[in-house]
Amino acid sequence: MRLAVNPVRPAKFTVRMRIPGWAQGRPVPSDLYAYDDAAAPAWSVRVGAQRCDGPLDRGFLVITGEWRAGDIIELEMALPVRTVRGHARIAATQERVAFERGPLVYCVEDVDFGGNLDALVVTRAIRSGVESRRLLSGLSVLTLEGLRAQDRPVAPLTAIPYFAWNNRGTAPMAVWLRRAP
Repeated sequence: MRLAVNPVRPAKFTVRMRIPGWAQGRPVPSDLYAYDDAAAPAWSVRVGAQRCDGPLDRGFLVITGEWRAGDIIELEMALPVRTVRGHARIAATQERVAFERGPLVYCVEDVDFGGNLDALVVTRAIRSGVESRRLLSGLSVLTLEGLRAQDRPVAPLTAIPYFAWNNRGTAPMAVWLRRAP
């Protein structure tokens, strides 16, 4: 993302850029959910050619400086696929995982699985990418590898962004999927 700063005349002031929790390595600002991996925060900011590592204040990067017309702030945020787990005391998410990519939460629909979604045991997310035009004009989807509860492999599953659920017909879906031991 590029932000052009264009004051009428040079001036010293502060710009605050929102850095979402998922880019900082935490899905929510509490211990309710966490990522399974310990990946480093996935964002960087440059002001012109200079990297900016200023302080974060309540989710905002604080950039104070002398600004001139045409100054550019560039924010880059990586979008890796992340595996989310719930706090150990949440009964509904025990031994289950969910998948996120940036701000998007993914779900599996029965349209793709053709069976009891609770019988699905996910072993891993194997790739992400933009699906062909057949899925709602090119959604970014995840491909998951999994087993049925009886250790029988299933064909790779397509996980779609949660917001797109039921756009291919009414069907059950699941966000929290059983995890392979």
